[in-house]
Formats: sequence, structure tokens, C-alpha cells
Amino acid sequence: MDSSELEDFQNEIKQKIYETAEENGLLDDGDEPLYDGLSDASEYCNSDLKILWILKEAYDNNYNGGWSITEQLFGEYPYVTKIKNQTHQKMAKVSYGIINYCNYNHLNLSNDPSIGEVLHEIAYINLNKMPAGTSIDNDTLWEKYDTWRDILWEQIYAYSPDVIIFGNTFEYFKNDFFGDEEPDWDYDYTNEIGTGVRANVCKWNDTLLIDTNHPQWTACQGEWANAIIHACRDYCDY
Repeated sequence: MDSSELEDFQNEIKQKIYETAEENGLLDDGDEPLYDGLSDASEYCNSDLKILWILKEAYDNNYNGGWSITEQLFGEYPYVTKIKNQTHQKMAKVSYGIINYCNYNHLNLSNDPSIGEVLHEIAYINLNKMPAGTSIDNDTLWEKYDTWRDILWEQIYAYSPDVIIFGNTFEYFKNDFFGDEEPDWDYDYTNEIGTGVRANVCKWNDTLLIDTNHPQWTACQGEWANAIIHACRDYCDY
């Protein structure tokens, strides 16, 4: 899709997200979905590498949703230059490091707030489209995946990313990618000294899939981020 078609898709998928929530009785308490996808379709299309992040769900202080993370948060210039959210900070720094091949440890949003502008170039979706609290159990997340599966796959196909970074979400998508087969991991970066860094890499058609820790994971951040950055440099042509 070109940028104009992606802009149309964004409007269409927002309507489908709302309708799916309505059909599943998720609006009964007055909540509405938290929309996601693209901040800027043109910037995404023009990026050297199209990156899609897939996380679990978004925290909303008021628990009522009805707004777009990527359009109304990532799209606001003051926000991307002064990012407060720790998850979004790490997503920005890792994405910037991938596109510009920079060491994560050398990136400082305070010294170079323009790093945050990379959020305009990426796609970002949550497995659960409804506003949530700070944690969710595995069984409930499987239920959320069943609810939102069709929407999620529409987004994946529409954004047609070069790289998908799964922040502790790959297990939910694995069977839909590979059926009963185990992925043929080309690169398995699993830390052996007890810090828990994970960055497993395989190809699905022409898309690089990275199964890794959630950005909020705090141990050895530089090691985690640089494993993702190096994997993209080694396996993607850009």
C-alpha cells in the first residue's frame, strides 16, 4: 500500500476495531478501544526499514480509551521530543538505533530529543485493543488474541513490515505464522549469564521476526537493545 491507501486503511481499521469491541460486549462499561497503527503513513512508507512493534496492551490512566496512541500521542511533536513513557522511550531508541545503526548505549533523548521523532516512522500495535491496567495473565491474553486475531492480521498484512519486533507476544502469533512447526531460528541470542536477554530471529516470507523481551523489561537494557539492532543489520538489506 502507498501512504494514501494506508491512511484510508487506518480509518477503516479504527471502525473495525470499534465494531469488534461492540460485538464482543467490550463497550458495555463505557470503555472504548485504544487505537494504534501508524503515526504518519508517509513517514512510514519512506522509512529505510519498515518496523512494526507488537506489544500486549496499553495502560490508560482513566481506563476509558477512545483515542489513538499513534496518532494523538506519537503524532504530537512535544511528546516525541520529550517522551515520558518508559516503553515508548525504549521503542524510539531501539528503532532509531536500527534505522541509523547506532549503539543503544550512545543514544540519549535528553541530549538529542529528535531521536523521538522516529516514532513517526514506525508502526505499533497492541494485541489487546482495549484500555488496561498494568498487568494481565497469560490465559486472559490468549482470550484477547482470539478476540482481536482478525484485526491484528489485517494490520500486519496492511503495514507489510520488513521487521516485526514482538515484545513478549510472539507465542500468541506463532501458530498462525508456522502452524504446528517450530520456527527455524536463524539467530538465537539468549543470555547465558542469568540476566534473561532474549532476541530470537527467524524469517517469515521476507519479513524478519524478532521474539524478544518487552521494552519495560529492565535488566541489561543495552544488551537487549543492541541484540535487536545487530540482528536487523545482519538479516535485513537496507
